Amino acid sequence: MTSSKDNDRFINHTDGHAPAAPVGNSEKTDETPVRWYKRSFIRKLGYMLVSALIAMTLWGYVLMSENPAREKRIENVPVSFSGLDSNLAVCGNLDELIPKVTVTVQTTLNDLPRFNQESVAGNIVRASVSAQEINSAGERTLYITATTSIGTVISVTPSAVTLKFDNVVERSIPISHSFIGELPEGYWHSDPQLDSSNVRIKGAESEINSIVKASFEIDLTGRTKPINDSFTLNLYDKEDNIIDSSSVVIGTLPSATVTMDILPYLEIPIQPNIIGQDRLKDIFEISSINISPNALSIAAESDVLATVNELISIEPIDISNISDEGLVTATISVSGLPEGIRLLSENQFTVTIEISERNEEISFESMPILIINQDPAMYYSYDTTVCNISFKGKASLIRSLYSWQIKLTLNMSGYDEGNYTLVPELELQNGDRLLELDYNITPVICTISPIEN
Repeated sequence: MTSSKDNDRFINHTDGHAPAAPVGNSEKTDETPVRWYKRSFIRKLGYMLVSALIAMTLWGYVLMSENPAREKRIENVPVSFSGLDSNLAVCGNLDELIPKVTVTVQTTLNDLPRFNQESVAGNIVRASVSAQEINSAGERTLYITATTSIGTVISVTPSAVTLKFDNVVERSIPISHSFIGELPEGYWHSDPQLDSSNVRIKGAESEINSIVKASFEIDLTGRTKPINDSFTLNLYDKEDNIIDSSSVVIGTLPSATVTMDILPYLEIPIQPNIIGQDRLKDIFEISSINISPNALSIAAESDVLATVNELISIEPIDISNISDEGLVTATISVSGLPEGIRLLSENQFTVTIEISERNEEISFESMPILIINQDPAMYYSYDTTVCNISFKGKASLIRSLYSWQIKLTLNMSGYDEGNYTLVPELELQNGDRLLELDYNITPVICTISPIEN
């Protein structure tokens, strides 16, 4: 049972404070750890964060209520060009002459986020330059103005541009063409057909007058089908430099509509059809044949070309009435060409046939040799007193030659002692034309020595 003293000890401490620790021999107890959120540093940090949050909220409220002004730089704003009289033109490329500008805009804080969009330049903020006041050729400085659908424009950088203006003229320029690459082997192309041989262009007088020609290139590489297309023309000055059409020409860029056939082609060698050779005199023969040109060039679809050689024929040339040497000239053509053929060369050929006497050869053996003018004081030893002789020449002469007409003479006058290889002299009797023949006589070996007394 608790004593009254004990009760008084507990009752007297009603002020909320814990009783004092017993002194002396009272029993020792463990300390209870302080929780982290009750530590003084954490409390101070928490107070600071709460204070900052409250301050930011109040500042945001003030800004939203006041909506103060702000400046924003918008870069790379394209500049539009307008107002130029139709009789004037700008010299040069406007895209290069008028740069993009930087526009500084004053707006409110609330509208500032709208300027972060990608479409601000040229949409929310626009810039332009007007040539409405320009009425004559010359160099002028024009101011660039800018507008914005949000806020107010403060400045434009650069603020002006200097342009050169010239009178507008129109000229007719001749069109030429060139090829690059090659068609696949076995293909042919026609000459390009243009819708016009000239093109009319309009622009600044100083620039248009510097243009001397308009040209385009056709790339043949790998093409096997006909061309029917429009080609953009390149403009050239007198030094053959290309001029930028987009910066010179007013209106549509110059072009040409081109049509050109591309087809497989075939060359047919021409072999003349000569008849009547068997009725020529047997002393005549064809010594040469010349054909000009020597082939027929054609183009067509592949299936048509495949049948050509079976269908065509060549006019014959009859030489049966030829009775003498000379040239026979004839003009022939190829007939039987199928439909769908494009002639790439003339279907007319000149044939020149040379008729000449054939060459023949004849030999005579063991023909006697007449030896004359031997020195009586000398002894003559011959390896033979007969020889062989052959003739070569026109058949009419060869066939009129007989052995009795042949005379061979060995003239020993003027030869001293010694060994000699001698060719007898030839004389043909009753046949001056026979001297036109080529001949060959076997030589004679002769030894000359003095006669001993």
